[in-house]
Amino acid sequence: IPCQLPCWFAMLTKGSQETHHAHRGLLLRSFSAGQLRGPVFSLIGGDNFGLRTLGLELGVASGGSVHLQAGDVISADIELMLYPKSQSVYYGQAPLHLQDDWEMVFREAQLQVEVLEGHLQRQYPLRLAVTSAG
Repeated sequence: IPCQLPCWFAMLTKGSQETHHAHRGLLLRSFSAGQLRGPVFSLIGGDNFGLRTLGLELGVASGGSVHLQAGDVISADIELMLYPKSQSVYYGQAPLHLQDDWEMVFREAQLQVEVLEGHLQRQYPLRLAVTSAG
């Protein structure tokens, strides 16, 4: 699955899984692989002691095999989110606005920072530069 940045996946926990209280979100903020094309995600199904599982693999697009040389660099900024699957398992003090299960990850992926004073050095992880004068 090729993607445009930011790219996100919401991995939802079934309501019937009583001992699992969190959904998971994966957000790819940046990706660099030199001359290689990417990013590309692959979904991989499996069986873990009788439980069906789903894995997510991040890679580069290739028409065949990829050969990396000494000094090649592949880098990515990946954010893993864990958020409650319902209000009943949320223990925080701040208000929690759960919408459709996937929307929390979508909103985070679309987040844009607007700096009123100072200078934005990096969107994620957020880094601002300010002086005592603002």
